[in-house]
Amino acid sequence: MIYAKNKITASKKNLSPLAVSSAILSGSVFGIMGKFSSKYITATIGGQALGGIFAAISQIIALAIGASSVHSAFVYFMVGNIMILLTLVCYIILSKTVFFKYHLSEKMGLTLNEFQSELVRPRILDHKVILKKIWTYGTGVFLVFLISLSCYPGLTVLIESESHGNPWNDKYFVPVIAYLLFSTGDYIGRLIAGKVQKPKKGTWIIVLNLFRLVFIPLLIYCNAQPRSQLPVLFTKDYQYIIILFSFAISNGYLANLALVCAPRVVEQHEKET
Repeated sequence: MIYAKNKITASKKNLSPLAVSSAILSGSVFGIMGKFSSKYITATIGGQALGGIFAAISQIIALAIGASSVHSAFVYFMVGNIMILLTLVCYIILSKTVFFKYHLSEKMGLTLNEFQSELVRPRILDHKVILKKIWTYGTGVFLVFLISLSCYPGLTVLIESESHGNPWNDKYFVPVIAYLLFSTGDYIGRLIAGKVQKPKKGTWIIVLNLFRLVFIPLLIYCNAQPRSQLPVLFTKDYQYIIILFSFAISNGYLANLALVCAPRVVEQHEKET
C-alpha cells in the first residue's frame, strides 16, 4: 500500500511534461487512425489498455522479487523506451506500404466523377463544422475520462482489503485489484465496443456516461483509508471488486464506442481533423 502511494507521489513531479508529450502523441495517433475502419481503431485503443495491464504485471513481479522502487522504475522506463523504439521502426515500415497510403489518401472512397472534381477543387476544412458534427462524441469521451480519472487511481489506491496479516492483503491487494483488475476490465470493455457498437448516437453515449457518475459514491463508500467522516458501506473485498470491474468495463466500452463512431459522421477529408 505504501509502495503504491509513494509511486503516485513521485510520479506527480514529472506530470506536466508527461501530460504534454502524451497529448501530442495521442492526438497524432488518433488523427491517423480516424482514417481507418473501426477494427483498426479498436486495436489502437485496446493497445493503450494492454499497456496498463503490462505495467501492473511488471509492478507485481517487482514486488514478488523484492525489487526496490528505484530499480523497478528503471526497468519500467527501459522497457518503455525499447517499446517506443520498436513502435517507431514499425510505423516507418508501415508508412511505406500501399495499404497505409491508401487509407490516408483523401481521395479514398470517391467515385470517378468525385475524384476528378477533387483534382481541381480543393476541400476546405472548417473546424466549426466538424465540431458541430462530433461534439456529442467529444463530450462523451471527455465525460468518460473525467469520471474515471476522478476515482482512478487517486481514490482506488486508497481502498484496502477487509483484513490484514498476510501478503495478499498487505502487499498485493492494491497492485492486483486497483491496477491489474482495472486495466483488464478496461481492455475487455474496449474489445466489446469493437464488436458491439450500440448505441451509436452521441447523445445516448452522453446519457450512459452520466449514469456512470454513480460509481463515484460507490467507490467512496468502499474501504478507502484513512477516513474520518463517511462510513464504510461496502466492507467486503468482493463488493469492491465487482464495483471496480464494472467501472473499468464501462470506461473501456464507452471510450472506444465514442472514438469508433465519431469518424463515421464526418466526410472523408475531415476524419483526421
